[in-house]
Amino acid sequence: MKKRILSTIAVAGLLSLNAVNAQTYEPLPGVNKGTITNVNGIADDLKNEGIVGVGSWSSFNTLSNHMYLLEGANLKQTKMLVSKMGTNIMMLDDTIPSWVDTEAIREDVADVQKEFKELIATKTDNDEYMEDLEELTEQYEDLREELKEVTMEYIETLDEANEERKDQLEKGNYEKAQEKYQKEIQELNNISENK
Repeated sequence: MKKRILSTIAVAGLLSLNAVNAQTYEPLPGVNKGTITNVNGIADDLKNEGIVGVGSWSSFNTLSNHMYLLEGANLKQTKMLVSKMGTNIMMLDDTIPSWVDTEAIREDVADVQKEFKELIATKTDNDEYMEDLEELTEQYEDLREELKEVTMEYIETLDEANEERKDQLEKGNYEKAQEKYQKEIQELNNISENK
């Protein structure tokens, strides 16, 4: 299935301390809307939109790539791809960028790691393997959903900060514009602390 990658980059002004960098997938309108070959049972579990990449989190980005490569793969291909996921999955918790390092993200990462360990422990029973693969996919989707929430919160905070700054600049209050902006940007630090 073809997917279009959209980049969402929000930068907090000239003196920014934080940047939001997340990639999303959205299906192209009217393209490849036919039946997906669901050989390994995960094609209906992976969503076609949402966060699939986060700046400075290469282990998550590689995991996303592997998860989408699983779509339509046969059992042999699936097991080969899963075997390549281990390093990235086990590094997820150690490499979380600070701006998305929330308790909920950490819990979702731990769930992905737990499901992966269960999946690779299944050696012979193909039905059990497929069930464990489905569980891993569901946990991956939960992680993506939480990343989307955190990213949207950052973007909204940045938008508010820029709007406050713009309003004050239009009034000619340059110092107040910077003060208001810095106050709003300080909320970015609270996002990961409060979640």
